Amino acid sequence: MKHFSRLLALLALAVAPSIPLASVCEDALSTLTATYSAPETASLLSAIDTVKAANCSAPTERVAMGQASAVLAQRAQPHVASGNLDHAEEILEKAPALHWAVQAIRGDIAAKRGAREEAAQMYSAALDTITDPALTPPDKRLIPVADRIARLAQENMMLSGTMSSAVTRGGQASGVLKSAMRGIRIEKAGTPTTTTTAKPNAPAADLYANAPKETYAVADSVAATVGAVYLPIRFAFGSDQLDHAGEREAQTVATFLLSNNVYRLSVIGHTDEVGSDASNLDLSIRRAQTVKHFLEAKGVRANIHVEGKGESEPPKLVDYTVYSDEERRKIARRVELLLHE
Repeated sequence: MKHFSRLLALLALAVAPSIPLASVCEDALSTLTATYSAPETASLLSAIDTVKAANCSAPTERVAMGQASAVLAQRAQPHVASGNLDHAEEILEKAPALHWAVQAIRGDIAAKRGAREEAAQMYSAALDTITDPALTPPDKRLIPVADRIARLAQENMMLSGTMSSAVTRGGQASGVLKSAMRGIRIEKAGTPTTTTTAKPNAPAADLYANAPKETYAVADSVAATVGAVYLPIRFAFGSDQLDHAGEREAQTVATFLLSNNVYRLSVIGHTDEVGSDASNLDLSIRRAQTVKHFLEAKGVRANIHVEGKGESEPPKLVDYTVYSDEERRKIARRVELLLHE
């Protein structure tokens, strides 16, 4: 019956050629907007089909489909919170357009299931979408949302043990690493930012050249606050020796640095709170030095500064309650990459 009602709506447009297309589009958009507050999703989906058949201009339809997708993401969110993940996924599958909110909720679903690599991928994709003005109209109200997504991308990348969400096989950056690289361009150009942390640097392609700062408020804000990027480089327990997975991820970092001609960077070691302050500080320095030596052995000719923080700077997590103590410590046991101009 639901499909039949949608078909009738489409046929109604098809057999009414005397109605101006602009009027048809306007009516379809009004109907769609009215469904945003309706309790059932069926009417929203029907209205989406109506707009698609209304011969609206491409930009108008694109905006409408984005708004509808955001509404569907909003409707999926309570189901994620209550643990009804399958139903949340069913709702998101109906989203008619690429939207950062859909990607972020998919990240929440994957994180709830413990699929950390998938969660990191989804959060990184959401970050790329929300900071791209061609995909998401710039709005300063999105800044805290984008910052939160960036932090979730970092946390889940650490728990996944792989940088696949931040670096492609060819060494190109995405997600938080892409934002860190943008932060370098901002400082290089002398654009004021709100950061209090030294910013990354790499001669990445300037995708935002000649654009007014206000246009890219969201991207600039995230770039200014990302600072160091967490690297899921693992070591043998209590040791400064890379384990097998650690070597793999260190190689990923080397590939990225070589592909992007990075000339100056810092490698900063951190530990969890287990053990004495002194031993943790020493271990963090030695681990950072291990990463530096690995990168140099792989041909990285950048000026690499090494620093250790021990347990003194635990990560500021989005929500401490969602992680077990071991997960929290796993995130804390990190090496950070800080790119410099």
